[in-house]
Amino acid sequence: MRNLYPLAALSETSADVAAAKASGDANFDGAGWTAMHMIEPPSASFSEAGLQASDVIAVLEPHLPKVSRFHATIMHYLGRDGGERDPYGSYEDAAVCFGFDARCFIKVDTDGELVRAIWFQWEDGEDQRFDALRDALLAINDLTPCVVADYWCDASGALSDAGFADRYFRHLRGEDG
Repeated sequence: MRNLYPLAALSETSADVAAAKASGDANFDGAGWTAMHMIEPPSASFSEAGLQASDVIAVLEPHLPKVSRFHATIMHYLGRDGGERDPYGSYEDAAVCFGFDARCFIKVDTDGELVRAIWFQWEDGEDQRFDALRDALLAINDLTPCVVADYWCDASGALSDAGFADRYFRHLRGEDG
């Protein structure tokens, strides 16, 4: 639930992140949520912008290690016998992914030679890993201007906006209180 979108998606992305926050606030009953907001992908996409996967790979390689095997599942299915797979899981053995582990990565979903989607994860961890992730995200932004849609932090904005980027990365790093 941390996504990058092309800059053309800024207004749609900001509206959807705000709608998700409002829905979460309105539907929390103290113990859990009574309804869920479905994320609306913006109409602008990296594919339509012609963003090449090879270009994204080239800007990520200097910052993060390549990860070919990407399996994302719910905890219930991890280590299960019999080869059962999480029906909602993602299983890729030739993924376009860069990172250190499940707590720090950037995943690039492709459609042929084009980028379809970019999403990432960061959880508390080492400063060196955080710096690598931040630098990799900014390298993608240098390639094509991007918007962050972070539904965990209720944050959205353009990475090319230095004020937003500084506040956002300080928040992710836990430096804002």
